[in-house]
Amino acid sequence: MGFLDKLFKRDKKKKSADVCKTAKCDSAACYGNTQLGKAMAKAVNTINEREVAGKMSAVTATAYKGRVEGLKEMIGKDEDAGLLQVAQIIGAVNRSV
Repeated sequence: MGFLDKLFKRDKKKKSADVCKTAKCDSAACYGNTQLGKAMAKAVNTINEREVAGKMSAVTATAYKGRVEGLKEMIGKDEDAGLLQVAQIIGAVNRSV
């Protein structure tokens, strides 16, 4: 580290959940270990299962995944409202034929 790096504490990009919040991912590791993160991972897994089984089109699955991805900003901040929204998304996925 150079003198200016120490002075301004310039760090390399952090490899944390912040990186994953900007990228689109389908794995459970991307959403974290909070209640909302676990519920979001469950929702994505349910959507993927429906799509693979042929009960849901790829377009519909992408739309539902987009809704789940939109809730990433709530992780760690507004968990209760996010949990309610994820529950509604999972219910809509289960009702869809």
